Amino acid sequence: MPPARFQPALRSVGSLLALVIVVFICSGFASASAADVDSQCAQPSQSSWLNWFFPLKSICDDDNACTIDECDSELGCTHSPVSCDDGNACTINSCDPEDGCGSKNVKCDDADACTTDTCDPVLGCAHDAISCDDGNACTINSCDSEEGCASVPVDCDDGNACTADTCDRELGCRHEPITCNDHNECTDDACDEVLGCVFEPISCDDSDVCTNDICKKGSGCIHKEIGCNDKNACTAEYCDPVTGCGHEPISCDDGNACTADECNEKTGCKNIRLKCNDKNKCTIDACDTELGCAYQQVSCEDNNACTTDTCDPDKGCGHEKISCDDNNPCTADSCDRDEGCKHEPIACEDRNACTADTCDISGGCMFTPISCDDSDACTSDSCDRRDGCEHDAISCDDSDVCTADTCDSETGCSNEPVSCDDGNVCTDDTCDPQKGCKHKPMSCDDDNPCTIDACDPDQGCTHEEVTCNDGDACTTEFCDPVTGCDSEPIDCDDENSCTADSCNPFTGCINEPIACDDGNECTDDACDEDLGCQNTPISCDDSDLCTIDACDEEDGCEHAPVSCEDKNACTAEYCDPVTGCGHETISCDDNNACTADTCDERLGCKHKLITCKDDNKCTVDACDTELGCTFEPVTCDDGNSCTADSCDPDMGCRRDRIDCDDFNPCTSDSCDRDLGCSNEPVSCDDHNVCTSDSCDVSDGSCLHEGISCDDGDACTLDSCDRRDGCEYESLNCDDKDICTIDACDPSIGCTYDDVDCDDGDECTVDMCHSFWGCQHMSPYEDD
Repeated sequence: MPPARFQPALRSVGSLLALVIVVFICSGFASASAADVDSQCAQPSQSSWLNWFFPLKSICDDDNACTIDECDSELGCTHSPVSCDDGNACTINSCDPEDGCGSKNVKCDDADACTTDTCDPVLGCAHDAISCDDGNACTINSCDSEEGCASVPVDCDDGNACTADTCDRELGCRHEPITCNDHNECTDDACDEVLGCVFEPISCDDSDVCTNDICKKGSGCIHKEIGCNDKNACTAEYCDPVTGCGHEPISCDDGNACTADECNEKTGCKNIRLKCNDKNKCTIDACDTELGCAYQQVSCEDNNACTTDTCDPDKGCGHEKISCDDNNPCTADSCDRDEGCKHEPIACEDRNACTADTCDISGGCMFTPISCDDSDACTSDSCDRRDGCEHDAISCDDSDVCTADTCDSETGCSNEPVSCDDGNVCTDDTCDPQKGCKHKPMSCDDDNPCTIDACDPDQGCTHEEVTCNDGDACTTEFCDPVTGCDSEPIDCDDENSCTADSCNPFTGCINEPIACDDGNECTDDACDEDLGCQNTPISCDDSDLCTIDACDEEDGCEHAPVSCEDKNACTAEYCDPVTGCGHETISCDDNNACTADTCDERLGCKHKLITCKDDNKCTVDACDTELGCTFEPVTCDDGNSCTADSCDPDMGCRRDRIDCDDFNPCTSDSCDRDLGCSNEPVSCDDHNVCTSDSCDVSDGSCLHEGISCDDGDACTLDSCDRRDGCEYESLNCDDKDICTIDACDPSIGCTYDDVDCDDGDECTVDMCHSFWGCQHMSPYEDD
């Protein structure tokens, strides 16, 4: 063999020589007979060294790497296509005339972000749906063919303002009842499913006009007595629970006819001692506590009672015989020398102001009871022996705030029940005698767990049947009125012994055929409902132009499917044995109301999330996989009791400040974000202990009424010092009259009792002179 460095040059020379030889040989072969095919297929012979220099091609080589070049003794050269199928469904096989067989990987990308794209060497491309489950019960998971997995928060709003709606990652939505307590004794705390916490002011009205009824946080209802003081010391104040303040004149009568009873609006009663001097020397001036001033005649007694003894203011005593006949049948007339005329009236005075005392000529004294009936059923008529008829207003107060207490002058007291009907059939309206009307939500529980109990303010109780669904396709759900929702297993027996009957909780009954395989793929393994498995030799002729039929005991019939691929991802290909390939439109419905389902011929099904937008700022726009778009009202409650929360579709939540003005100028109105409105009384303290300070609700002006310093002692002058309070100065009872004994009685005040001038001598007339004092005068002698 020539050295290696000379081989390329030698081959070039050899190629040229070979060309000359071929021309020569071909020219020689051209004359050969065409029938001599064998000679055509014969390879020309040459020495081995010449083959090395001039390698010969096959006679049938067509210089096409995609054909198998052969020489048939009968047909001559044949060029069969080579098979480039590498048996791998994940490659696309092709052949290049120069390079021969080649392959490139199939592209399985379906441009769907919701699938995992893989390739199986046998089955080809597979597009398995990805799982978007994020393991969070508080989100709704979905997949968009362009964007991929997406999740939106679950809407846990149960539409009940009385629950706090939260979400637990494991358990899902939770609805815990909220606590409605404003820590204010002046409100009834409740919860309304629509409005949320409701704090209704309680009524402190005790139906007594004599009290100012207010409610104070921390103390509750307070019933403060109103002041009925009219600043008049001559009246007695009282308050009637129905009619209010009243003022009756007080009586200054001290029961002493020897005093002039007066009343001063500022200082009260005064009982001034009467001056009983008639300036008549024929009288002894005195005063009787019952009858008043008594001017007792100077006794001109001549010791003969049957004479009329008179005294002339200028002349003195005179004695004339008297006639004792007074022509009055109601007196006993007589004359006794010692005693004189006796005109003793029959004692018809019973000192009872409740009787009419009379004396009848024929019947004598008559004591007829007077009638105090004022024909008014609203007064209690009675008679006082001293004061006479009295008509006191009766009280119709039955101490029950559930009645309206009135009095009719003809029929008397009436206690009509008040109406507590709030017009809501969902409340049980009652009345508490102490607190008044109550509206307790009525119970609509029908003790049936198979109904959802609620109450409609117009229709009353409603009982809607519950839907029992345990999510198990293997059970039949029903509701028991005692135990509630329950379920029973369904019967999946199809009465076919050739199936294995079972149930899938998600899809329901499954009737899987039993295996009758005899291990021979060339038999038709079937099952007869009566006879059992049947293994009949099969015919692999499926009369299907879409298959190539054959049978192998191990592999059985082989029916290579005809490819019906139409390059359209929106159709499902099939081949009908008679009609051939067919294409059915696939369903892209993902049973998700939140996606718009479409199909792309190249990419296949697409599930694009729909947009739920109602352009209303008062709703939360979301999507429910079953219902589609939902627009739940937003919650505008800012937790501030000082705002009225509402929602405007264009602007969203509004929080307007509430007006806490109670239209009472005597309160300071403010608002606390936790407790709400507060109306605290204004201070009217004038720092004067002699006044009772209050506020006039009509104009907000402070009132300072003088307090009463009356100590109940008529012997003191009562006054008040603005710093030290009530002061009591002893009353000066000195009347500068030496004929009286001056003293003071705590109940009536100053008393002036006559000085006792009796000298024990019956022959003198004892009297007291306002200047000289006691005087003892001798009576005139009888002439």
